Amino acid sequence: MDKVNKIINIGIYNTDIMVHFGSYDYLKEELISRFGLEDTLSILGGMNINSNILGRTVLLSTGNIILWIPNVPKTNKDKGTLAHEIYHAACEIMNKIDVPPCSENEEAYAYLIGYITSKIEEILTSSCADDVQ
Repeated sequence: MDKVNKIINIGIYNTDIMVHFGSYDYLKEELISRFGLEDTLSILGGMNINSNILGRTVLLSTGNIILWIPNVPKTNKDKGTLAHEIYHAACEIMNKIDVPPCSENEEAYAYLIGYITSKIEEILTSSCADDVQ
């Protein structure tokens, strides 16, 4: 497994997260198939991706999110990057509903981060199982 592209629905917050692990070119292909060339170029321009980027999370004008890491997270470094990007995704979702990061809201953030993490782990586990078959 060297690439993954799945959608996680965060229904309670009316948000989808496109979880994308794979090359920039694969990301571009997937975005073009979903949004068309013009919107894809706009999205990629907003993501500000360069060769030094370990990952990126971006909120789209639709309110949905793209979480991108160029590698399927297997190493400790990639897993750390994934945790970092999951935090950004949670912040984007909570900002949409005006829930600021502060001590009074820690549990809401923690539960959302845990939920996103568990959904991504399900994707990675099922993708690995698919590779074996």
